[in-house]
Parts: sequence; structure tokens; C-alpha cells
Amino acid sequence: MAKVETNMRTEIGKIQKIHVGFGGYQDAELGLQITLGSDKGAWGVMTFKGYWAMEPSERCEWTKEDQIRGYGEALAFIGELLTKAKRQRVEDLRGVPIEATFKDFNTLHSWRILEEVI
Repeated sequence: MAKVETNMRTEIGKIQKIHVGFGGYQDAELGLQITLGSDKGAWGVMTFKGYWAMEPSERCEWTKEDQIRGYGEALAFIGELLTKAKRQRVEDLRGVPIEATFKDFNTLHSWRILEEVI
């Protein structure tokens, strides 16, 4: 029998901010930065999909191929979001309704576009 997580909560909100550019850890990554939140529920969280923006050095534990793969995954993620939200451009995703699931009260576990209301 699967274990049921009791420390999970779900919130309804929207994409409040979204941009392609530098962000992530110490703004050292290139990708998609998204702020999810709710004005009514007074919550917000930021998430990032991308990869390190600098050239890999001999000290890095990743390669140029890893970086290119990471960029490709971020672009594919953008395509999925646009398709699900029925939008054409990243900036058009602002205001799109979402459902966010949090684990251990405040840790973003997952989120999705509420396609059923679009």
C-alpha cells in the first residue's frame, strides 16, 4: 500500500511574474524564472528552470553537453507551459491560474497550470 503524505497542502494562485534570463542560484543560471502566488491567500514562491550560464571549468562537475541539455530541457518546459496555457509568448503566461502543492508546509513540491479553467 502506498504511503499517503499528510504534510502536503495545495494552494490555488496564478503566475505573478515570469521572465527568461539570468536567475536561479546567485543569478548565475540562465533559464526561466517564475513567481507563483496569490494575492488573496497571501502566499508566494519563486521557481527556476535552467542551467549554469558560465563556461564549464575543470573544477565543474558538469560538462558543456550537460549545459546544452539543461538549456534544451528549459526550452521544452517553456513550450509545455505555453501549450497548456494556450499562449504564444512567455510574457503572456502572467496571470495564468495555477495549482501549487507544498510539502512540509512551505517547500514547493510541484505546480501545474489549471488547464481545466482556461
